[in-house]
Amino acid sequence: MTLTKNLLVYSNSCSFGAGNQGYKVYPELVAEQLTSKLINRGLPGSCNRRIIRTTLRDLLELKNQHKNILVLLGLTFVSRTELWQPWIPATDNDGHFSSIMIDHKKINWSINGLIDTIIPDISKSADTQV
Repeated sequence: MTLTKNLLVYSNSCSFGAGNQGYKVYPELVAEQLTSKLINRGLPGSCNRRIIRTTLRDLLELKNQHKNILVLLGLTFVSRTELWQPWIPATDNDGHFSSIMIDHKKINWSINGLIDTIIPDISKSADTQV
């Protein structure tokens, strides 16, 4: 069996690999060269959490239908993250997650500031109504 026999190319990334931009992006070129079907879940503004979370979810679903999957995973800037925001309508089987970018100018880069960023005082952010 060759690599391209019944091959599915799955791609997930930020805008660098997202389709429908008016020009071909690398997942489209790879799938075209391999004459394979492409599923491109790239989304402009995505964070690494979304890319990894949705890739794992999608591959768990796809593994039952496709045995030969080539995964192209494009990671993005570490300053991007996501928040669960239930007041925003859910989109594309992605729940209520919304990607955001952290303003690096507002981060306290001292040792104590970085520790507070990594291990924040959760009690200050807790919802008292729950």
